[in-house]
Amino acid sequence: VTTVKRSSLLADAVFVIAELALSSPTLVMTPTIEANPSARVCIQFQPAMDPERRRFFVLVEGGDFDAFDDALADDYTVAEPTVLAEQDGVRMYRLGLSEDVIAVTPTVTELGGMVLEMYSTGGLWLVKLQVPDRDALAAFREFCLDSGIEYQLERLYRTEPTRSDDHGLTDRQRRTLLTAAREGY
Repeated sequence: VTTVKRSSLLADAVFVIAELALSSPTLVMTPTIEANPSARVCIQFQPAMDPERRRFFVLVEGGDFDAFDDALADDYTVAEPTVLAEQDGVRMYRLGLSEDVIAVTPTVTELGGMVLEMYSTGGLWLVKLQVPDRDALAAFREFCLDSGIEYQLERLYRTEPTRSDDHGLTDRQRRTLLTAAREGY
């Protein structure tokens, strides 16, 4: 396990970071990414998701957009695919989730973590998670196995607490910033 420094107002917090490869026919967009392994699909996360609408956004780059759109139209894991923008070989889509799809983000959130990054490569989803501890990661692994999701741990590390002098702040400046953050500034 390696450590990395983390710059944030959570200076004393330590998190487990896991990089995983996930695959399952019931994961979102699996039929589309398997049919278009040269396209890179990156799920764009939002601060809040309307649980009733189950919509999300993806950026797609590389590959053949006509073939990608054909696969997306036949993909049973998504609904209402809409191209929102296209520029310089990159497209942004808005997609709805079908009822049969497994969404991993709510489970990660329930375990006290968050998905930092999720993108496709070679027909798989590569996911970078931040969780509070190894127990949460083990619970996520159990969720994956119970849901029929193939789970491969690629890399595991933890953040290292930072010290106020790492940022050139005095103790007073650090306390002021922490107080401001707690008060919503």
